[in-house]
Amino acid sequence: MDPVTAGILGACIPALIAGCMSLLPKRKDKIDAATASMGLSTTAMTVAQSATEQLAQVQEQLQAANEQIKRLRCELEELQALVETYKGLLVKHDIALTE
Repeated sequence: MDPVTAGILGACIPALIAGCMSLLPKRKDKIDAATASMGLSTTAMTVAQSATEQLAQVQEQLQAANEQIKRLRCELEELQALVETYKGLLVKHDIALTE
């Protein structure tokens, strides 16, 4: 290597190293911010997963409740039909109705 090139490199390399070293804290902050963001994203995904599972459980419970309501409505209709039948029998036999 000739002396001119060696002199230029000798002057430039320390300046380049110093410049790179000054950028490291800025990069570290960005890396820390990205890491924190990934942590928040992971937490958000965990919360979303949990919420999805809870929603599925609530939907199952709602489905079961709706089925029970349907059964109870059918039973109520049957009971109302029986009441009407008994009312008809009472009227037919001229028995006073007290409600």
